[in-house]
Amino acid sequence: MPKYSVATRRARIQKLIDELTQGSSVQARDIDLVLTEQQRDTMAHAWSQQKEIRTPNKPKAITDDEHQLKLTVLWQGRCDAYTKRGTSTSKVYVDRVAKHAELTAKAVAELTKAHVLLAEILADTSMASWFDRTVSVKQINQMSLNQMPRCVTSRSTANQAVGKLPSATPKLSKTEIKLAALREALVLATAEYEREYQSTEPNEAQSAKLKALLAQMKLK
Repeated sequence: MPKYSVATRRARIQKLIDELTQGSSVQARDIDLVLTEQQRDTMAHAWSQQKEIRTPNKPKAITDDEHQLKLTVLWQGRCDAYTKRGTSTSKVYVDRVAKHAELTAKAVAELTKAHVLLAEILADTSMASWFDRTVSVKQINQMSLNQMPRCVTSRSTANQAVGKLPSATPKLSKTEIKLAALREALVLATAEYEREYQSTEPNEAQSAKLKALLAQMKLK
């Protein structure tokens, strides 16, 4: 691993910032080389937080609710598809009325299970924040499939929260995390550069004076 001088490291950090800002690809190794161990750890921790925001740890009750809704959607879809299907040309006789009734009953049964589960979940008021809308427990049994609340992280088109989980931590891209780490490193590198420059300036002045004195002595 190369060891940069204070001036070279500062220039290198600025170059990496410029490249990332312009949308250029920058290797992780190049960034690691200009950051201190603590700065690398801070950057890694920031990205870990971002991953947690994107994939929050859901309570089991919420994942159970999502699973039950998926089953309900599945059976309701089969029922709707069968309703739209034309008369079969197969020689095997199928009682379409009975088959449709069977599929409808299954879809209704799954929706009823979803109603019961949702009511149980919402009995704990702390769970309400996981859903995309506020509902009254008394209304649940009358809700259609589309009226059922969805988890705020759901990708369903029925999710009124557009799949966004409220968080105090803003969402940042990996590039933004890198830029934040590099900009902080640049501030510290600049301060270090200025300290080193200021500490060497008196010595340079003294050296110039000494050279001037020696020149005068030679002239005498």
